[in-house]
Amino acid sequence: MNKSELIALYDQQERIDVEYPGLQREITPNVIRHLNISNNREGIITYSKLDNANADDAIREQVSYFKSIGQDFEWKLYDYDEPPDLKDRLASHGFTIEPAEALMILDLEDNADYLWQAVRHDVRRLVEPTHLIDVEQIEEAVWEEDSSFACPGMMGQ
Repeated sequence: MNKSELIALYDQQERIDVEYPGLQREITPNVIRHLNISNNREGIITYSKLDNANADDAIREQVSYFKSIGQDFEWKLYDYDEPPDLKDRLASHGFTIEPAEALMILDLEDNADYLWQAVRHDVRRLVEPTHLIDVEQIEEAVWEEDSSFACPGMMGQ
């Protein structure tokens, strides 16, 4: 798979089609946003389809919308999002730009032999909901915040 195909697949699965527990997904002409319906998280814009002509209006529209419902929100921005100066535009509308994060992708089909030689950990598919407790604990240790949203209904089990 080439980089463009990986980006398209990632966008579809992790930005466009994604749904989060406790958040209501809404699709607008310019963005996909998730609204807090459980009162324990902020809203998120996970995907935008903007250009030079509509970016500032779309940003103002989202700021106004979230303000009207009394909800803070985060705009997830990727370095390939359009327009190319979207980060600067968001900053000019009052968004705080946080340090960049990175994704690392390994093609398992092309690197299966290397992976199994290099990884000496227990890698397995989780099939029982109670196994997600470990995931929740890791999330909380790494991000130092409540991650119970990742495993709804699992607390205390």
